[in-house]
Amino acid sequence: MLALLWWSDERLLRGISQYAREADWILDASGRHRSRLPFGLAVHGLITLSSGDLKRVSYVRSFKVPTVVLGVHGEKFGTLRVTGDDEAIGPMATEHF
Repeated sequence: MLALLWWSDERLLRGISQYAREADWILDASGRHRSRLPFGLAVHGLITLSSGDLKRVSYVRSFKVPTVVLGVHGEKFGTLRVTGDDEAIGPMATEHF
């Protein structure tokens, strides 16, 4: 499993890593702080943060493996995506404060 995060909150990576351990995955998140894209990897699945950058979309699609996109631009990838519920966040934040 490859995690192409390009940027991330450490809590996000910890959550992915914990699940990867429980699922007995081999997780590669080594490129998360590099601007250079990894090439030539044997990848069976991909988790990525969304970006409107068409170069990244094209790169992610080039793997031709099951992919989950985290974020609002996931529709550009034509795959499953995980997003927050923006309509629920506002009232929850108001109630919290």
